Amino acid sequence: MTTLIARRFVRDSTDYRSVVELDDAALVDDELTFAVACAFRSRPNGDWIERAVQGTLNADLEAIDVSLDGRLIARVPLALPLPDSQDFHGNDVDLAHADGAVDEHLDVSAVEEFIGHIPTDPIVGCLVKGAVSTTIGQTIRCWHRTKPRAPVSARSHVRSVGACLAEYGIRMALTFVYRAGRCVAFGGAR
Repeated sequence: MTTLIARRFVRDSTDYRSVVELDDAALVDDELTFAVACAFRSRPNGDWIERAVQGTLNADLEAIDVSLDGRLIARVPLALPLPDSQDFHGNDVDLAHADGAVDEHLDVSAVEEFIGHIPTDPIVGCLVKGAVSTTIGQTIRCWHRTKPRAPVSARSHVRSVGACLAEYGIRMALTFVYRAGRCVAFGGAR
């Protein structure tokens, strides 16, 4: 597994952590799968309560399938137009452009469904929402950026998307921090 995003912080008397990992073994089989795991616990030694969401690039349908507990809750098309954005301190972070585009295509009910399944802590919902939308957004950008000029099968294109995701880890981490922080600041409304 390649870790794309790993963040941990403390707020009041609660520890929070978020991890987004890319399944390297699946890439060998021309499949792209990522896992978003966000958790919290009471300090200092409470048990971690975790929520995990999985994303899979469905190359044949040119979409990203988002699953919760093994159940498909959303399908986001790779054709979604996400412009590359203004440079943010040299890291090309998309703070101003298309911030809500992925959430809109996830479908509000799907986003609310997986946030609603997160036990007791709304901050974890914001972490999941920020990590999922950031990872999907960068996957879509990588899909378009690495698309070969000559016609090839969609499946053979998947490995280059995985390499692109690994390359843009810093951008993803900064975008995630911005989106999750904004969600927390606005009480989950953004």
